Amino acid sequence: MKKHSIWSNYRFCYGPLLRKKKKIAFCTLAEAVFSVFVPIVGMAVTSMIVEGLEQGIPIKQLSVMIFLAFAGYGVLNMAKAYLEARGWPQYIEVRTELFIMSALEKDLSTSMEQFEDSSVHELREKANRCVWSNLDGLEGFFHDNSELLKSGLGLLSYSLLCGMINWKILIMLAAMSALSAAAGISVTRYYQKIKDSLAECDMTMRYVNNVVDDVAGGKDIRLFGLGKWITGK
Repeated sequence: MKKHSIWSNYRFCYGPLLRKKKKIAFCTLAEAVFSVFVPIVGMAVTSMIVEGLEQGIPIKQLSVMIFLAFAGYGVLNMAKAYLEARGWPQYIEVRTELFIMSALEKDLSTSMEQFEDSSVHELREKANRCVWSNLDGLEGFFHDNSELLKSGLGLLSYSLLCGMINWKILIMLAAMSALSAAAGISVTRYYQKIKDSLAECDMTMRYVNNVVDDVAGGKDIRLFGLGKWITGK
């Protein structure tokens, strides 16, 4: 079975997105930027108010500053909420419009001789899970990469801010990030080890369900007494 690199997987998934759905790619990037930028703006607004009080700015001028600051902060929050609300629906659009038809075309172009190969059935089961499911498939991949982008930008931004305050905080953040990355890599490696067996189990389950629901298959099960064997009793 052909092994694909991480780069080839990203190119396969994001190539059609960048060619045909540029708006979704832009919104994904904007969502990550706003998710990091808006909380920083909130902290800056609070600091500005405290600094204004310490400097003894006239209350009228301070009130205008607070109003304008919170108005701008509210607009940024509305933009952030809009981009976050687009999250899952836009990934459903990518999956259904860009990838499902490709999977169906591949299905129809596969010869019956190839379908007799068990490895082809496993690949087909993986493809079905990829394009027809949510968390386990393409939607989950795009969503997880969006979260990864947010985390990366957040780590970079807050590391710079904390590093300007105290270098020890920066080291602590780096250590925590390394531990988190190690945990994520171990989970990914475990999934890579079991994904083939999961595909085989799904294929067997789908076959059993189809046989049980089929009238002719049900007749054969009763005729040859296969009921207990199928249910494992």
